[in-house]
Amino acid sequence: MVTASCFPHTWESVLLRTLKLASLRGSDEVKERVAMCQLYIHDAADRIHKYAKEAVNNFADGDEQRAMLMGAKRFTKGTNLNTAELRKLVAKKMIAEGKYCY
Repeated sequence: MVTASCFPHTWESVLLRTLKLASLRGSDEVKERVAMCQLYIHDAADRIHKYAKEAVNNFADGDEQRAMLMGAKRFTKGTNLNTAELRKLVAKKMIAEGKYCY
């Protein structure tokens, strides 16, 4: 559970760094980094939801459990992303560069 507590902080850090870079260099130049940011946040939201379900199922039951699970689902809801296309975009740049270029 310790790792779940750091996700919101890293989300914010990744997002703010990406936004700053986009404002400095232009959004077209950092589109791969934006894709990486979207992928990270999408994946972290899924992990937080999983950890929340596990925690609630360990200590709650009945109506309380149902309400807490609904809350966990509500607060970790994200947008639907085509993660395959985002990963291809990132991979295409890395293949073109021939290295990890971020």
